[in-house]
Parts: sequence; structure tokens; C-alpha cells
Amino acid sequence: MRTVQDNQQNKEQSSATEREDVLDLSNNPIRRRAWLLFLAHKTLSFDQAIDWARAAEQFITGSAPEARSFTTNPEFQRGLPGSRRGRIRDSVLELIKAERAGLSRGEILERLHIKGNKAGETSVSNALTALLKREQIVRRERKYRVE
Repeated sequence: MRTVQDNQQNKEQSSATEREDVLDLSNNPIRRRAWLLFLAHKTLSFDQAIDWARAAEQFITGSAPEARSFTTNPEFQRGLPGSRRGRIRDSVLELIKAERAGLSRGEILERLHIKGNKAGETSVSNALTALLKREQIVRRERKYRVE
């Protein structure tokens, strides 16, 4: 009988501790973000975990979602605030510039972590077309290059 009561008390203490931890996380944004990232990274790649943690943070805080960046590299997150087109075009151009041998469309999609995202793939295709028209890049042997 004693062990049943002990188990009951342990469960109640554990529940109380969990509630306190959750309340502490809600009051401490840095710990909350670290905890969300830790949980996400258990099952997702780091880039996906960051995106998931950002979405969770926005949900918890009730903030409006920001324009989704296609990579976590700050060098790629340029452009005017809210201007997705400029940011995507700049991201694609910087990615192509960084690869001397050139990149295929599929390789670009993989490096920007948007393969399978129909809207993202369309945006990259539109950016590639615009860059070709402006003669900022060329296409040879199914690869995009800067010359």
C-alpha cells in the first residue's frame, strides 16, 4: 500500500515540476526558443528544425508570420523587408556565383531546401528566368553560371 501512495506522490510532484517548467519557458523567451529548437532537432535536419522552431515560436507568441526565408544563411537573407522576390532572386544569384562549375535547377532547389515546395520551386524558376533576361547568368549544358 505504501508504494502505491509513494508512486502517486511522485507522479503528482513530477506533474507539478512539469507545469513549473512550462510556465518558466513561457516567461523566458531564450529558454523557450532553445527548448523548441532542441525538440525539433531530435527528428529534423538543422535547417528544418530552425524553420519549425520559428513557426512554433510565432504560434506561441501570436506574432504574425514573417516572410519565409529559403535558407538560414544570413548572406542570403537580403532584400527589402517583405520583398520576397528580391530576396529569392538574390539568394539564387549568390548561390550560382558561389559555384564556379554552375548549378542545375534541381541542385539550386536542394541547396535552398525547397525541393517539393511547389510555390518555392515556381519562385526559383521565375528568379532564374529574370536573371537570364537581365543577362546576369547564362545557361549552358543544363547548368546556370555567372560569366
